[in-house]
Amino acid sequence: MVKMARGYYLHFRVKDRLLQALVHCTCSSCDWLSLGFPKSPGVMIGTTAVIKLPSGEIKLYTLDGKSPSFVRPLPQAKQQLLSEAATKVIDGHQAMKFEMDLDEGIALDAVHLLFAGGKGDTLNYHGGTRGSFTLNLLGHHYTYLLDPPPPPPGVSPEQQPGVQASTCFLEGGVEDINDDLPCSATLEEGVEMDYALGETHIRAEVRCNGCDTSGWLALGFMPSQSGRVQGTAMVGHFPKLESSTGAAWDVVNMEYQGSGTLKKTGGKTKKYDAHAVSAKPNAVELSVDAPSSKNWFRICLTSNPSDSVQCTGGAIIGLHPTRKIYTGCHHSNKKKSFKYIKQTFKPGDVLSLKFDAAEKQVLFKKGEDTVGICQTNAAGLHAKVWIHRKGNQLVGVKLVTAELVGAMIRKHRVQAVSETEVLQLTEMEAASQTLTGTSVETLDQKFTMAFAAQLGEEGVPVDLTQTQVLVARGTFSDAATLSAAPAKWSMTPLRLTGISHPPPVQTPASPAPPPPACDSASLAGIAGYPCTADLGGFMQLFYKLDDTQFKARVHCPTCKGWIGLGFAGSRPGAMIGGKAVIGNFDDTGSVAAFRLNGKNVPSVTKTIAESVQLKDTKLESGEGVTLSFTADLGSGGVPADLKENIAHLIFSAGLKVGGYLYRLCSSA
Repeated sequence: MVKMARGYYLHFRVKDRLLQALVHCTCSSCDWLSLGFPKSPGVMIGTTAVIKLPSGEIKLYTLDGKSPSFVRPLPQAKQQLLSEAATKVIDGHQAMKFEMDLDEGIALDAVHLLFAGGKGDTLNYHGGTRGSFTLNLLGHHYTYLLDPPPPPPGVSPEQQPGVQASTCFLEGGVEDINDDLPCSATLEEGVEMDYALGETHIRAEVRCNGCDTSGWLALGFMPSQSGRVQGTAMVGHFPKLESSTGAAWDVVNMEYQGSGTLKKTGGKTKKYDAHAVSAKPNAVELSVDAPSSKNWFRICLTSNPSDSVQCTGGAIIGLHPTRKIYTGCHHSNKKKSFKYIKQTFKPGDVLSLKFDAAEKQVLFKKGEDTVGICQTNAAGLHAKVWIHRKGNQLVGVKLVTAELVGAMIRKHRVQAVSETEVLQLTEMEAASQTLTGTSVETLDQKFTMAFAAQLGEEGVPVDLTQTQVLVARGTFSDAATLSAAPAKWSMTPLRLTGISHPPPVQTPASPAPPPPACDSASLAGIAGYPCTADLGGFMQLFYKLDDTQFKARVHCPTCKGWIGLGFAGSRPGAMIGGKAVIGNFDDTGSVAAFRLNGKNVPSVTKTIAESVQLKDTKLESGEGVTLSFTADLGSGGVPADLKENIAHLIFSAGLKVGGYLYRLCSSA
């Protein structure tokens, strides 16, 4: 199985040039599904795609434009390339199964894919439910199994009534626990688990449709014998903020009134002389609901709990009576410098400051928009809130601390007499909290928790081929003990495996492509840059790559203003999560490294630490725009493995954007 995006999965097998595929979407927005084979990475127009319509019909189409009216079925003769097409429903979600002979022009070791889905009775615009992916069919041996694996030797299926087998899509087992999650199991209706099972560890991701995202979800491995339910479970939940918010604040001329409400109750009628500050420097995120009253409010993350309203020890956002937002970044030896950003708010918007400890910066978030405000070397930050007018209040005030984030998935002892009894879960002592790689999140009203655990440690059996899996969900009762009503927990006999069948012998129809040339045929190298690549037909990359350094010159002959070359995030063509070197971003002619946190301008944030790692930077204008820079591999936003692996390049200048997949060749 390959997870192309969260909620969009491809299970596949290849024989010679025959692709056997099962495309499965667990999102609610997938009444229709498509999987396309573009000629160039991420390029929709001209792509041939397999599309399952809302009616269930599956055909081959050509994508001649970005409007549904330009999506046209191929002639009947071409439809013969598609066979065994069938619609499937898996746990209430849409899927399509098909076999297809891949065109001779498709390289099996780098198959470019486009995927999309949409909601409605007809084929319509996909909106954001789409993406691109490049897959090496020859380097991975995958399959999907429609039948469970056979029982252990000496045990007949009749001796295992009700035992459900998980489905493992990676043939040959899992050698590296850090690989993707190739195996899956349905634990109960609406609850699925993807997992990787190695020799010593299990890594799992559990998804629940319909779970209360303000509550909790538990997964436990119970002894297979019947009788009293007693064991250990992994319990994931979002931090219970309301119970800790009041105790977290020291207040002056202000009161915490419960339910995340801070109100100015003392001081002058109109003055910033009322504040609340967190006692410990452990703030990860501070969020508030934008107020309906037209007044001044400020929230801040600072290294100094005694900081003034200027927040000179950190980063601040201010809310203006006109509903504009301004930000400030301060250091103890610098003057204040507030600036309005291109953001406004309306009552009820969730606004927050978040401390990204890994990148040493403070971010401002409004909905999906993220803006970098400050770089900071602080080990920890306090949260602080100011209210200007007496009688005004902020609601929805929530503080996420480092302790709360670390407590989102914890081991609990489980106890119940039978399935008709209330299930009790009690958190275990600190010495038993040995889970790693933990995370909890929601998306499309789904609750997802992930963790890794060592086989044989408390609560995780050494042998998972015969076990009962406990699934429970509920809401909070008190800080120490969670409970689930009888209807909210279940036990499922389950056989987990990391092996299906030996990998098949692959016989490519054509020899593997030769190593890439050091230049594009249409471009001639220039002095100091022996290698070239054409980028999207409107930009040109001249470069030199050796064991330690990447030297680049990017030229756009028809562009004006700014220009950038970057490296994609999670997949080819993905801007968000990537990094880029950009020239003239702020109209000053400078060259710097940036993080691409979003697709709007405020979400492109400069990284000071990586910018100073760039060498020989230069921006030239006249006959277009040219950007030049040099960076050591692994610095300045340039990947460390640029020479060994495929480079997912993204590039842009003005309004022109693109993304390509290149193997950069060494010029040494």
